[in-house]
Amino acid sequence: MSKASLPMRRRQLISDTASLPSRTETGTRTETSMRTETAGLYTPEPWGPGLTETFMTTMDEISKSTYTTEIVLASNEVTMTGTTSGTVSDTTTSTTSSTVPTSTSNLSTDGLCGAANGGTICLGTAFGDCCSEYGYCGDTSGHCGSGCQSDFGICDAITGPPVSTDGTCSSLSTPGGATCAGSAFGDCCSASGYCGATAAYCGTGCQADFGMCSSSGPPVSTDGLCGQPSGTTCEGSAFGDCCSEYGFCGATNAYCGTGCQAAFGTCA
Repeated sequence: MSKASLPMRRRQLISDTASLPSRTETGTRTETSMRTETAGLYTPEPWGPGLTETFMTTMDEISKSTYTTEIVLASNEVTMTGTTSGTVSDTTTSTTSSTVPTSTSNLSTDGLCGAANGGTICLGTAFGDCCSEYGYCGDTSGHCGSGCQSDFGICDAITGPPVSTDGTCSSLSTPGGATCAGSAFGDCCSASGYCGATAAYCGTGCQADFGMCSSSGPPVSTDGLCGQPSGTTCEGSAFGDCCSEYGFCGATNAYCGTGCQAAFGTCA
């Protein structure tokens, strides 16, 4: 190589070097472009219709599951509140002291009730809703109070007159009347207003509003005697339908007038 060619080679190198910024600039643009493309790869894609449908279906199933759980728990007297946090609160249901029977197929038809009388129920009968300790339907304290049989009626629901404490009943007792049901004298209130348990009290003339009454009535006298202590009635007898004050059957004014015992026959 001749010395004359050296300056030209130097110029060639300088020229090559001068072009480097152009390459670097181009490289920068290329690198920047690549960053932009690479960053685009991390951009989240929107939910597709299929994914959205799957998500909504799942949430719907969760909602249905939660609703079903609430219904089941509600039947056990537990209410779910705050399903997100899982907080459970118990709901206490108050109940009465007695269990009210719900069956209406074994209602009492004769005023008798309880286990000793075929399990008949007083609730809803004309005799009263309470079944007394001794198996009689009524609505007095004697029926609904102490000893009341809650399996065969309601208890603690006293709506009738108080129980007789002196053997008198109806209007002969307290101003509002007293009942013989549950009393120590007998459950029947006679036509004369006295408590007892024989046919004379529970038969003809018996006051059902103040005690128990028998549908059969007292037996008919066969010997002309009536009232107490025989407990027979003159009505329908061969001696006359009236029972006198002294306990004899007849049909005259002496029998049917003053002192006539209406509980044991007819009176004028």
